[in-house]
Amino acid sequence: MFKIIKNTIKLLLGNNLSNKIHTLKDILSQKIKRKVFYLKRKTKKYFFSQQSQYSVTVGMLAIRKKDYIDLAIDSINSLHYYNSNNKVILYIDNTLSTYFNKKSRYLDYPDHVKTSIVQDNISEPWQFTKMRVVLDLSHNGIPFVDADSIWHSDISEYFSSDKTTFLVKINKFSDHTDENRLISDILQKPIWGDLYHFNIGFIYIKPTIITDEFKSFCSNLMYSLLELRNNNVIPYTIFRTCEEMTLSIAAQLFDNDIITLKDTDGPGDTFLIESIYYGCQKGI
Repeated sequence: MFKIIKNTIKLLLGNNLSNKIHTLKDILSQKIKRKVFYLKRKTKKYFFSQQSQYSVTVGMLAIRKKDYIDLAIDSINSLHYYNSNNKVILYIDNTLSTYFNKKSRYLDYPDHVKTSIVQDNISEPWQFTKMRVVLDLSHNGIPFVDADSIWHSDISEYFSSDKTTFLVKINKFSDHTDENRLISDILQKPIWGDLYHFNIGFIYIKPTIITDEFKSFCSNLMYSLLELRNNNVIPYTIFRTCEEMTLSIAAQLFDNDIITLKDTDGPGDTFLIESIYYGCQKGI
């Protein structure tokens, strides 16, 4: 209680009082929501536990920032709230293993969560590690979900391992001014303009698609985009979704049967899975 009061006073004594109050309201609102959901989870686990005959294994990634461990735990608990049989493989880097071990006591079903230490080359942007994890999981028939996602239903009722699946369509590349410039003018691939930029908050690529040719295509395009960014040809606002654009393009070039989990998405959209867009909000 003292810590909350201390932080509240510190917050309110700063500049821009109205902004500080608004921020405080958001923080308190999130704390209340988490507490309510905590009570719902515990009540269901101990008094209304039901075993589903179906289950799905999903992969997640938490690297470089402790916040992603906290987000992943919230996401995993929401996944298990709707089906405790679901399994999770959480990829973490060496720097976060101790922190995860400390925080893992907050998992509702720790036996259904496995960690895997990922080789994260910090000299490269984090997007490269994410893409490699997605490809590794898909190769093994496992979908990937972002750590900053909250489940509102059981994924096992919606997921099919027979189809390449993305979270949602964002736009056609030709319909986005900066992306169209990248595709048509810089990369000289105007035919890609009719392809969709998908959101990869959830992504599964059929294992039959993950060939050496597919992986080589993804790697080459990613390094091309990195070079363009390093040479200031494209802004970071475009580069930050490089793995998303790369996987979107590659999937459509190698597979003509692609579906999405949702028709729309965004904070507050609670159909099946809700994306918090933590990275976008923080500019990561």
